[in-house]
Amino acid sequence: MSYYRNNRMPEYAAYGGVPSDEAYGRANGGVPYEEAYGKKKDVNNERENRPTLREQLEANLQKIKEREEENAADDDAIGTQYAENTYTTTATDADYTSDSDSISDEDLYAKMWDNIEQFERVIPYPYIDTTGNITIGAGANVNNWDDFRQLNLTVNGIPATEAQKLEAYSYLHRLSNQQDAGGNYVNRNTQADAFENKTNVRISDAEARNLAQTHMIEDLAHLRREFADFDSFPLPLKEVLLDIQYNVAGGVNRYNWPKLYKAIEDHDIDKIIEHIHRRDIANERNDWAQQTAASIVF
Repeated sequence: MSYYRNNRMPEYAAYGGVPSDEAYGRANGGVPYEEAYGKKKDVNNERENRPTLREQLEANLQKIKEREEENAADDDAIGTQYAENTYTTTATDADYTSDSDSISDEDLYAKMWDNIEQFERVIPYPYIDTTGNITIGAGANVNNWDDFRQLNLTVNGIPATEAQKLEAYSYLHRLSNQQDAGGNYVNRNTQADAFENKTNVRISDAEARNLAQTHMIEDLAHLRREFADFDSFPLPLKEVLLDIQYNVAGGVNRYNWPKLYKAIEDHDIDKIIEHIHRRDIANERNDWAQQTAASIVF
């Protein structure tokens, strides 16, 4: 917005450079014109002859001041009406989003990444998970050679060559399939830390997050196939479902989660809270899911 209302030049410029009270004050550090030049003359107590040039100018200035006050009153009225309209629009939006919280996919991925950092370790080196798959980062399955070779791996901070990637991949596959005399896999129930020195290839935090988001994109597409009205779900329900889909083998489906599906269809928040519990994950993550679900508003 320009310094002058309606982009016009100062009104006193049209009157020989004599400022109005308001304009003079702006131009002179807030000192009103009347304080600088004294009060206007009272022509009833002065001579009754023709007004002097000074008195004519003051009369003109008074008219200007009155017009400015009228303009200011109009602006205040417009501002009040705008504020009321803005409040009404905001209230309407709030009413809408209380039924279906609108959020971009990117923001949903960001919330999910916060969960990953809170509840999971982000591993910068490849390891063998409990099912025998080569895994890296925040649980990204790179057991397929094509997936592994496409990783932005480094060796001592330098981009890994394909030969270095193949060497690491082949060695991890041998470890995954290694069995003891009784036919038991010896490297599939091992903590990820045990694989830190098995290879020298690493990924950055940014690469780990990119891998996780690729996982989330697929997870979100799955949820939209499972729930035709997923995008209209309250935000807390979206967050919990995406966390389950990302974290649980087999993901979210009606066969494995029939009671949860029924609770969602019935908008039964208590039942949703009851049936989002997952086995084999930390209590803290289950607690988070139930606390989040408790804030659902259909």
